[in-house]
Amino acid sequence: MYFLIFILGTCFGSFFNLFFTRREIKEDFIFKASYCLNCNKKLKFWNMIPIYSYIKLKGRCAYCKTKLPLDLLIFEIIYGLIFLVSFFFYGLSVNFIIRALELSILFLVSYCDFKTTYIYSMDIIFLIILQILFIILNHGELLQSLKFALIISFIFLIIIILTRQMGLGDMQLAFVSGLFANSYMDLLKIFTLSFVSGAIFAIFLIIFYKKGLKTQMPFGPFIAIAILFQLMM
Repeated sequence: MYFLIFILGTCFGSFFNLFFTRREIKEDFIFKASYCLNCNKKLKFWNMIPIYSYIKLKGRCAYCKTKLPLDLLIFEIIYGLIFLVSFFFYGLSVNFIIRALELSILFLVSYCDFKTTYIYSMDIIFLIILQILFIILNHGELLQSLKFALIISFIFLIIIILTRQMGLGDMQLAFVSGLFANSYMDLLKIFTLSFVSGAIFAIFLIIFYKKGLKTQMPFGPFIAIAILFQLMM
């Protein structure tokens, strides 16, 4: 069963990678068949089997032999693990489906922010709907969660106004993070961890890549890390 869940996750990973690519170039991702971005050849089914095809083709297009992005393989593996871990904790249940989708979208948001420094509001809306649904189904304190979400997003708004180092997308993702908090202590942990992990990454860039203090970097991935740690606690 675990193997089947992992395979399901890799299929979602392949789709989310396609979704990210097509959305960036404003192309249909539902009805248009998959094709090589270099030679425009339509891909066969056996060219798109998650993980296996990438390894079989040695990370290259089956037709023009152009090197494929390693991101494709990373997406498939990570989404496989997301589904596997979600299934381990929740079994075959509605909670499993919600958590797997939440973590899938959260990774997409982080990846998109890291690559483009942009967070799509539609992704945030889906995350909010999924987490509210999870809270309701598990008889959680929805009003309290909404209160925490408003508090942390307001704090982020103040930081954005004062520093101009983050965007409104970060504030929206901060709102989502507040929905995962069960207490003020959880809220403090999420806030602290997001900034600590961001600071560590900034120091890494300064030391190894000689970046300046004013170098703009995506903050979404660090909020996502804080949410992930909150789920693990």
